[in-house]
Amino acid sequence: MKLLLSFAIACLLLPGSSAAAAWINGVKISEFNGQTCTAANYDRQKVADLLGPEGSIAVQVHGGKSWPNGAKCRWKNVKIRPL
Repeated sequence: MKLLLSFAIACLLLPGSSAAAAWINGVKISEFNGQTCTAANYDRQKVADLLGPEGSIAVQVHGGKSWPNGAKCRWKNVKIRPL
């Protein structure tokens, strides 16, 4: 059985800050602000030094234990544009 799913994914990185948010099909699914993060082991300066002001964009699937054997995820029609 071949299951085809289509998702609209949008990410917003706020210029000049370390804030980011992501939506899938119009529903916000995550938000992170590195400037206000209070996690015990989060070191803002260490992250900034490691990543720098520019970088790459990556897409990844976190399959977990429910990911079927032999399943594949392919990306197509990926468009990146400034907002």
